[in-house]
Amino acid sequence: MRYTPVPLSPEATLGALEARRLDDPAVARFARAGGEEGAWPPAAWDLRRLTVAALYFSPALDVARAQWDAALGAAITAGARPNPSLTASEGYNATTPRSEGTPWIPQVALAIPLDVFGKRRSRLDRARALAESARLNVVTEAWQVRRRVREAYLDLYVARASDTLIAQRAALHAAMVRILEAQRSLGEVSSFAVTQARLAQADSRLAALDAAQQCARARSALAEAVGVASSSTIDAAALDVESLERVTVAPPGDALRRQALINRSDVRGALADYAAAQDALQLEVRNQYPDLTLGPGYQLDQTDIKWTLALSLPVALLDRNRGCALAGGHANSVLPHAAWCWRPTSLTLTTIRHRM
Repeated sequence: MRYTPVPLSPEATLGALEARRLDDPAVARFARAGGEEGAWPPAAWDLRRLTVAALYFSPALDVARAQWDAALGAAITAGARPNPSLTASEGYNATTPRSEGTPWIPQVALAIPLDVFGKRRSRLDRARALAESARLNVVTEAWQVRRRVREAYLDLYVARASDTLIAQRAALHAAMVRILEAQRSLGEVSSFAVTQARLAQADSRLAALDAAQQCARARSALAEAVGVASSSTIDAAALDVESLERVTVAPPGDALRRQALINRSDVRGALADYAAAQDALQLEVRNQYPDLTLGPGYQLDQTDIKWTLALSLPVALLDRNRGCALAGGHANSVLPHAAWCWRPTSLTLTTIRHRM
């Protein structure tokens, strides 16, 4: 396995963002992989199809997927067992005459860490809980993408409907002004009535301009929610608003609503985070017990062969993984600088087998 750098280029990122389109073939492949049927791009874009495009373009969802991949990798590495270490040393006995033998004393020692007291299991459980939390975070982010698209879609629908109604009102006010001006020329109405109609027509024109701005903002918001660069992409797409004009039926019964609340991805993700916190606490409790290291060794002491077997463990005299108490302070208070904490020494038990 080798590291492959992936540098970021603002120019390339901007070019990719500006090139995003709803009729991109990559979006079509993504939609078909998700079970979408029929021709793509569709003739009219409804909420479901816009959501599919937003799921493809969403950078937040890409980040959530990357975090899930990292959590899966951490779950794999959490189960890795520590490698043993090999130490080679060379000694010299200056008091040994060369005529009686070689004064050199080569030695090889192997240190094998022993994972005891269930610490590896706690690490694995915590990593798996964090991976499940990251997976559920992907689901939550997908729902957030759909929510943003739905809100922007509804806002655009309302803005367009308001723009249509205000345009119709402006047309009626213009027709009313023409009628009143004709009546005034015949002496049937006063100039005051015509002036009032013109003021109402001016208000309608201002309202029409404001409605047009609301439509432009709603198009930009929908383009941002979908993930395309410009609202012109949304303008070029025909929107299907038929589903918004139908009255939806409320979910039947309280049992279905209760199941929906229990199975919410954000709630289940929070429960997975809580399980990971419990596993982390359990691991810290188990860290009160010392780690063992088995150290077999071989030594050629001049002409004598010696085998050694060592068992090394820290002596928890001053630190039992409970923090460091302040001198003269409360027992639960912790020093802000870890340098003041005394670390435990190590105790090594060694047995030697000598063979001539």
